[in-house]
Amino acid sequence: MSEAYPRLDQGFFHLTDNGWVRKDSHPYPPGRIETWKYEMECDSKDAKEQVCLTKVWSNPNTPMEHVASMHRQFGVPVHPAIDRNVKLECQV
Repeated sequence: MSEAYPRLDQGFFHLTDNGWVRKDSHPYPPGRIETWKYEMECDSKDAKEQVCLTKVWSNPNTPMEHVASMHRQFGVPVHPAIDRNVKLECQV
């Protein structure tokens, strides 16, 4: 069976002390440091996935040094690849 196009996906990734966790509805993971909205679109089999990650929430009680350390350790929830473009945005 062939995959239907366009393919669309959306949800939320949460940065926790254990790394990135995808949870699309409440309750969100306890102890989360940030929440990023995830949107993906792929128009055809030969097209690259277009991913947009938008930071929509951050815990105001988390020191910036800890946030930076977590990003160094875990990176972003969806990495760019040869078949994927990733755009980062911030609403916070």
